[in-house]
Amino acid sequence: MSSKIAKQADEQSNPKNIKDPSLGWIIGFLFLVSFLGLFCLVPLRKIMIIDYKLVYPSGTATAHLINGFHTPAGAKLAKFYFDFNATYVGVGMICPYIVNLSVLFGADPDSSNLHGLQGYRVFISIAMILGDGLYNFVKVLCRTIPVLITQIRGGAATTLPISDSPIADAPPAITFDDQRRTEVFLKDQIPNWVAIVCYIAVAVVSTFTLPQIFNNLKWYYIVVAYIVAPVLAFCNAYGCGLTDWSLASTYGKLAIFTIGAWAGASNGGVLVGLAACGVMMSIVSTASDLMQDFKTGYMTLASPRSMFVSQVIGTGMGCIIGPSIFWIFFKAFDLGNPKSAYPAPLQPSIGT
Repeated sequence: MSSKIAKQADEQSNPKNIKDPSLGWIIGFLFLVSFLGLFCLVPLRKIMIIDYKLVYPSGTATAHLINGFHTPAGAKLAKFYFDFNATYVGVGMICPYIVNLSVLFGADPDSSNLHGLQGYRVFISIAMILGDGLYNFVKVLCRTIPVLITQIRGGAATTLPISDSPIADAPPAITFDDQRRTEVFLKDQIPNWVAIVCYIAVAVVSTFTLPQIFNNLKWYYIVVAYIVAPVLAFCNAYGCGLTDWSLASTYGKLAIFTIGAWAGASNGGVLVGLAACGVMMSIVSTASDLMQDFKTGYMTLASPRSMFVSQVIGTGMGCIIGPSIFWIFFKAFDLGNPKSAYPAPLQPSIGT
């Protein structure tokens, strides 16, 4: 955490837990960890998209929108229009007055007002980590492992459960459109050995480079994170394909708790946990985003190799553009100050 956040803590912070932001090391850190998520699930893309037929609602919706533009009526429909929707009226009746007035006149409540988002500044950080991270992770394991054991003992097909219903639906007939999509999706193959070699190569480079950025982050912490990350990335991508809900932040909190406790508070455990959180979130989140793009490419008959290259280019651009925008805000505004326009109340709570 930064020195500004450390000063807001109730007790004296260990200097090993303090590292002020710098544009150079932030960009370098992102380049070291962001591309790993692109390689870890490439060998499983056929399983996720074709075999399991995961929906990936956002990717599917984007594909339908793109396909809708390439129709005779698509250009006519792609226009602005006014539609009075009673749902918005109902939402306005349900929301409290402070939300409605803020939407209408602007977000101008006083910083000491506890009726809005500022009311969530006061909470126990360790309860958030345990409740939101460890509990849900154990719950998913307890529900998934018995089903897998039952299928292995019974000789059933090794498919993961997608609902609580014990009766499996009959597989639907494959249409001509699905056959065409599958043919195009499997045409431009991305060799599995390329993805595996790239993952190992980037992991080796970052294992020896990240400790130069964070001195307390030992190389074996990074190795353990890179071994566990593909498993968590698969779980997150699978869940995102069903619910369109990415739990990358939850897995990041789990990394804070486990690796930070492993390092110990006296050995810079706070900074180590936050760095491990960044590594885990970058891998898990990027992997699920890539699967969303693969689903969009599958529905639009786009080349998966082109989708992958585009994702690599976009990730590289994000490693530069994202930190640059953050640096502008960091220099222009007093980030992290409770009295500023950007108090960032989550920073001190996690750092504590």
